Amino acid sequence: MKTIIRSTAAFTSLAVATSLLFAGGSAFAQDSTSGAVRGVVKDRADGSNVVGATVVATSPAMQGQQAVITDGSGAYYFSGLKPGQYEVTAYYADSSYSRKNVLVRLGKVAKVNITIDSAAAGEKIVIEGRATIVDQDSSKTGSVITQDYTDNVPTGRTFGAVLGTAAGSQGDAYGVSFGGSTSVENTYIVEGVNTTDPGFGLQTTNLPNEFIRETEVIT
Repeated sequence: MKTIIRSTAAFTSLAVATSLLFAGGSAFAQDSTSGAVRGVVKDRADGSNVVGATVVATSPAMQGQQAVITDGSGAYYFSGLKPGQYEVTAYYADSSYSRKNVLVRLGKVAKVNITIDSAAAGEKIVIEGRATIVDQDSSKTGSVITQDYTDNVPTGRTFGAVLGTAAGSQGDAYGVSFGGSTSVENTYIVEGVNTTDPGFGLQTTNLPNEFIRETEVIT
């Protein structure tokens, strides 16, 4: 078994945000430094798919915004989103419908369906509830270590020191191993670059927790 560790960093003003991903196998279904949001826009009146609605994603984690148009099946898709909290807004027939608290995770796809009322012209509706973070596009399992966890639970000072909190991990002579493999079988990816020690397979870039937004352990 081979474990892959991926990391992404986003520099905004004076803040530095980094996310890590530990994945079994070598096939990357997602960009190694981002997440995604997908969904379908439907009309409340008859349940039909809404074609041609403008859907916009905004977040403090990104500069500016992303906007797409729903396709013939009323579907939309945002890719390349940095991990963080997003607001997804659909504009149609002079009305807008917003879904706040959409949590985007590294390497995951958040599903956010939006229901509009085409008869309510000029109305603005904001949904305050938190959207589900279940990734229905993937069969992978694992756990997520967030920045909130490392800020409030006694851990080591670096991301390498918190890997032992993941289920199925254990320490060996050279680091932390996963799923019965050895730590020297891990591969460490930072910003899409392989930073694994080429001679011994060890971790070479051990960032402090203050630089880490989230860590995901996947099998």
